Amino acid sequence: MGVRSSAKDLHAAIPGAELVVIPGAGHLSSIEAPEEFNARVRRFTHSVGN
Repeated sequence: MGVRSSAKDLHAAIPGAELVVIPGAGHLSSIEAPEEFNARVRRFTHSVGN
């Protein structure tokens, strides 16, 4: 089972989860693409806070 397959399985199993794939980033997406990572985290936290 690949990483994306595992991520898709977890996404399907967790109510309210959001699966985001950041192009060009791997396991260290917060370091490899910090602006995109932070924007996605902020967007998600705002969406669940309403």
